Amino acid sequence: MLQPHPDLYEQLLQLKQDFAQQYQCPDAVADEPTIPLMRFQQFAMSEATLQKKLQDLLCHQSPFLVQLHGFGSLPTHTVFVQVATKNGIQQLLQQLLPLQSMLRLSQFNKAHYMADPYLTLARQLQPWQYEKGWRQYRHTPFSGSFVASEALLLKRPPQATQFSLLTRFAFAAQPVAAPPVQTLLF
Repeated sequence: MLQPHPDLYEQLLQLKQDFAQQYQCPDAVADEPTIPLMRFQQFAMSEATLQKKLQDLLCHQSPFLVQLHGFGSLPTHTVFVQVATKNGIQQLLQQLLPLQSMLRLSQFNKAHYMADPYLTLARQLQPWQYEKGWRQYRHTPFSGSFVASEALLLKRPPQATQFSLLTRFAFAAQPVAAPPVQTLLF
């Protein structure tokens, strides 16, 4: 998962809280405002080996700029913030492909790579929540950006509903230029 910088994180959290309150959807705030990279299941005894392999792969990753712009939806159940710049995320996912065999719990339980990344505003919506929410948010402007300089590995036991942070993987310390900001000189 990729997590925005604290200011953008708080702004996105506020959006999620507003959606939850306006459309009676408390589950909207249950998920952290992060961009998932992949989802998988694995045995706890493989955890240390997986962390080591992820560290070996991600320590060579350079930080990259992630721009968020506008809202999108998955018809009938999810409203999300769109990721406008997907190249950095897709390159990161390419680096994680060698882990596919390790992330396969069985032939029916394979890792799911998020080829089209997004940041969930609200999911598992009732039809009325989706229709009213999407009607409002598809016309609502939103933009933000952050430099992805680390990836998070989250863990959720089988019966739990909340994820907990397992490890942070820092990317190589090569700075990325932030987008220029126009200022008023006079």
